[in-house]
Amino acid sequence: MEDNGSKKNSFTENLVDSAFMFVQFAKFLPLINDVGNFFNEIIELVEAAEHNKRTCVMLKQRVRIAELAVRELREKRKERKEFFNKTNYIRLQELSGIITRIKNFISEISQMKSLIKHIKAK
Repeated sequence: MEDNGSKKNSFTENLVDSAFMFVQFAKFLPLINDVGNFFNEIIELVEAAEHNKRTCVMLKQRVRIAELAVRELREKRKERKEFFNKTNYIRLQELSGIITRIKNFISEISQMKSLIKHIKAK
C-alpha cells in the first residue's frame, strides 16, 4: 500500500508530465498562419494555371478543407484547449509541410515546368 507521501509525489509527477504535454497557443499561431498563407498562394497558382487545371482545382479543394479545419481551431481555441498539445503541434507541423509540397507540385504541373524538363532531357 502506498502512503500519502508517495501518492502526493506520484500525483505531482503526473501533473508535471501533463503540463509539459500542453503547448501554448502562441506556438501554434505561426503554423496556423502558414497554412492560411499557403492556401492563399495556392489560390493564386490555380487561377494562373495554364495546364492540368482540373488536378490543380482538386488539390486546392483538399487544401481548402484542411485550411478550414485549422481556421476553426483558431476560432474555437478556448473551447478546444485539449487540442493544443505536443502531439498535435507536431501533426500541424507535418500538415504545414504537406501543404507546402502540394503548393510546389501545383506550381510545377500548372505551368508544365516538369514536362518541359522531361522533354529537354530526351
